[in-house]
Amino acid sequence: MAAAYTAVSIVKKYTDTVQVVVAARDIPAYKKINADDLKLVELPRISVPKDSTASISELQGRYLIWPVAAGDVIRTSKIADQKIDSLLTAKLTHLKDPSLRAFALPYTKETGVGGEISEGDRIDIIASVKIETSGGVVGVGKTVARNVLVLKVEKPNDAGQGILIVALTPQQIEDIAFALTSGTLRYSLNGYETDIQASETKGVTGADWLERYGFWLPGQIRKEVGQ
Repeated sequence: MAAAYTAVSIVKKYTDTVQVVVAARDIPAYKKINADDLKLVELPRISVPKDSTASISELQGRYLIWPVAAGDVIRTSKIADQKIDSLLTAKLTHLKDPSLRAFALPYTKETGVGGEISEGDRIDIIASVKIETSGGVVGVGKTVARNVLVLKVEKPNDAGQGILIVALTPQQIEDIAFALTSGTLRYSLNGYETDIQASETKGVTGADWLERYGFWLPGQIRKEVGQ
């Protein structure tokens, strides 16, 4: 009798099913979940993770912090901690760096790799500015932020204007806001395993540029071009 009960229990363990929410289609990270992204299915109880749910309404309006493939069980551990109306807030929260802020930058094909920057890319931000000094106006070029995460992209429109929303510290935001009042920004695209130290540059002035490319500058001219 005991053996029969054990056998029945084992069979039940592997055949007993429960309703669980799975992805109806591939869902990328940081996408706001809609009802049509989800469906209820019956799965063997033994295969269902503990952090699953049977409630579609519980998941609507929330954000995944990891991508989920079609048919995979939606796990609550892959959901942002709370219902968040803003996709950017969800992304910033997941970065787990409270010093970061979302900041919008102007973006054109000319300033941003032909318009090929995408959400999730990492970029360097290069400022080209003209600054008033006692010796006159000095042109300066400098990488002011390195390996910056792109949170969202609005591709350049028919008028050529787009927006990059990136994650920056408040100090970086202030520095870049100043650069925008005095010049322009350009963006270089980083690889997956980029050498971050390579962009730790000294920057360049007019005198630096001329000397680097073989021009000889008398003292007065050096002063005029910003040395």
